[in-house]
Amino acid sequence: MNVLSVLAFAGLLAPPQSTHQVAKVIVPYELHVADSTLPEGEYVIQVLHTNSDIPQILFQPVRGGRQILANAGSIPAPDGAPARATVVAFERRGNAFQLKKIWIEGWTTGYEFR
Repeated sequence: MNVLSVLAFAGLLAPPQSTHQVAKVIVPYELHVADSTLPEGEYVIQVLHTNSDIPQILFQPVRGGRQILANAGSIPAPDGAPARATVVAFERRGNAFQLKKIWIEGWTTGYEFR
């Protein structure tokens, strides 16, 4: 049975005028992102806008460790207004959790992972 869950986090680190979106989140358990796995822990999430049309999301462990870079698709915020909090949405598949979407506080665009 697939269950979509959502975690909301405070902690926007950069103002909306910055060229990169940055947020700090706590992942309470192992999450699968694209072809990689994020161990549980605290992460800084940075949205990198490159010359490509595809945004890349960088997950940096706060306490060191392997960084993960994942491609994402841009999606509008559910109500069209800036997100009131940073939100990480995931889907549970058995005992595993797959990262599905991220919205960052203050932004009207979110990101979806396949």
